Amino acid sequence: MAKLVEVTLPIEEISAACRRDKDRKTGTIKNVHKWFAPMPTPAWRALLFATIVDDPGDEAGREKLKELIKRLVPADGGPPDDATLAEAKALILEATGGNPPTVFDPFCGAGSTLIEAQRLGLPAVGSDLNPVPVLITRTLTELLPQVAGRPALVGEPTQLKGMTGGPLDGFLADCRHYAERVRAEVWDKVGHLYPSPPGGGTVIAWLWARTVVCPNPGCQAVAPLVSSFWLSKKKGALTWIEPTDLRPGHPARFEVKTGAGGPAITGTKVGRGGTFRCVVCSEVIPEPFVKAEGMAGRLGTQPMAVAINGPGGRRYLAPSAELTPLDVERPADAPDVLQTNYARWFSSPAYGMQTFADLFTPCQLVTLCAFADAVTNTRSWVQVDTGSDLYAGAIASVLGLCVSKLAMTNSMQARWYLGGASGSTRVQAAFGRHALPMVWDFVELNPFSDRAANWLGLIDSIATAVARLPLGGTSETFQADARVAGARLGKPTRIATDPPYFAQIGYADLSDYFYVWLRRALREVHPDLFNTLATPKGDELIAAPYRHGGSMVKATKFFVDGFTQTFSSLAQGMAPDLPMLIVYAHRQEDSEGDGPAGSTAWDAMLTAILAAKLRIVGTW
Repeated sequence: MAKLVEVTLPIEEISAACRRDKDRKTGTIKNVHKWFAPMPTPAWRALLFATIVDDPGDEAGREKLKELIKRLVPADGGPPDDATLAEAKALILEATGGNPPTVFDPFCGAGSTLIEAQRLGLPAVGSDLNPVPVLITRTLTELLPQVAGRPALVGEPTQLKGMTGGPLDGFLADCRHYAERVRAEVWDKVGHLYPSPPGGGTVIAWLWARTVVCPNPGCQAVAPLVSSFWLSKKKGALTWIEPTDLRPGHPARFEVKTGAGGPAITGTKVGRGGTFRCVVCSEVIPEPFVKAEGMAGRLGTQPMAVAINGPGGRRYLAPSAELTPLDVERPADAPDVLQTNYARWFSSPAYGMQTFADLFTPCQLVTLCAFADAVTNTRSWVQVDTGSDLYAGAIASVLGLCVSKLAMTNSMQARWYLGGASGSTRVQAAFGRHALPMVWDFVELNPFSDRAANWLGLIDSIATAVARLPLGGTSETFQADARVAGARLGKPTRIATDPPYFAQIGYADLSDYFYVWLRRALREVHPDLFNTLATPKGDELIAAPYRHGGSMVKATKFFVDGFTQTFSSLAQGMAPDLPMLIVYAHRQEDSEGDGPAGSTAWDAMLTAILAAKLRIVGTW
């Protein structure tokens, strides 16, 4: 009998809910931790239901099921109401003879497949070769359901923002308590590095520029490499940085200006890439020169402005020695894992920044190391407070994810962003796209402030994200190569997955940015995930030509062969009456390297599906 998904779906309503889910800034699982190109949860909810429930065979029955799916994916992008869920669960039980299948996703990503399976009352199993998504999924679908409903051990739920008596209030209150203890311990170690401004208030950010000595022999000024001198374009509060004291052989000074008008020059960057114009002699500083200076270790940094929040609101000051974070030595145990020298995903290695530690200022490295080291103590703190090993591990896992999130805004990848019609400012964290580009003028945030992605604010963000978790059903998550992961399953399963996107995203290479901090904070809590210095890469199923001598043909063959093996293996453990659900976003890609012109990610995936002798029952 055909499944509903093979006949009809309310595509417009599902798409609308997915768009709303994507646009939400808070209250979604995306707020727990960054992952790349996550599948929207409304789509998984609808597809899992529609691939289990049979097509009724008549239009009236189909319309009734379509109306139910519309209610399963509310227009606000959130979860459905309890009555709708109960109706959907009852139909799933009816369709499966009271024995609902286990849903297995061998590329679990940030856990959306497993979360929605649990929401529909289905047992769920997930795996991934990459330990970062395994940790995220394990925390959301395996650890948090086991601590739901417990009263707070030492925390006070009333201190949590937006808590309304949910089953995780006690746990999250304890997370907040231990996060405050972590903050206090770290402040004792590094608080002296973060100066307070004159006149009161709190520094929330320092804005920095990279610099290079102008190659013009008659100039030799220390030239700032700046994309934009604007600080605020908010109506009535225009603010910008003005370079002054422009002399050959010297660095510029910076003043903060307000009022009408704007900066005399909006920035020193010329076009795309690493070409700039010297603010002193106006000569072009070509990209090859900047790269050569970077490789020689001669790119510098210079503070441009300080952003302060106080009783009177936001204000900006020119930099001074008293306002600048203290110079510290780079920690000897900084995360010196090499970045991949592949320009599509990483730009900074071409400018001399070879390791992930090079993406952070020495002050940021000292602070992040201190936070990660303090989190390693939380498990013993919880145990001393009579918490169980499970409870202690769950709290440590959440705080470890917070350290990793803190690295997104406390690095030289963070930017001062002016966006929207209002001209309001915000900090744009690392990974505005699926890459780590070279950032020229960057922001150093104060993690101890009460604004802009501060340490305690990360707990509040996670609290809003997990408030809508289903917290029911069983789940298991483990690290494994998808080609052999199915062998660990003991019974036929319902395969549902959103596989890697061909050559678009370097998941493992990019996630080392997080892995180095997660490993430092959580190696003892999750020893099965953090027993290597970096994420596994050789077996990762993407078409990365740099791993195959620069050949896209060889990379494509590796991708197709790997997925053929994966799908063939998974088909052996697939429930015979339930189709394998493969969700794949694709678009036409230009040829790369020596690959076939006009090849697409979907072409390669379709080749693997056909080679594995899977029957295709429908595409959308």
